[in-house]
Amino acid sequence: MEIESKVRLVEEEAQKRMHQSLYPELKHIVCNYRNGTLTLHGVVSNSHARRIAQELIEDLEGIETVDNQLAVTSPTEGSTTATGPAKPTR
Repeated sequence: MEIESKVRLVEEEAQKRMHQSLYPELKHIVCNYRNGTLTLHGVVSNSHARRIAQELIEDLEGIETVDNQLAVTSPTEGSTTATGPAKPTR
């Protein structure tokens, strides 16, 4: 399979899973795939949503590592904190 096609397929499937989630805020997450790593970008309201986003895509074929760059925004304070990359999933 051509590299660009594989990248597109993995990103599309990851985005599809986010859009089908029961968590509306995950619909705004951007997924980028490169060299076996899927990176998640965006903002979520709590660490639970951050973890759910990662769990939704961990089993996708071709993903060796998830780099979870999702920032958690505290709804009471309006502040955003990045929690850093996740450990490899496999």
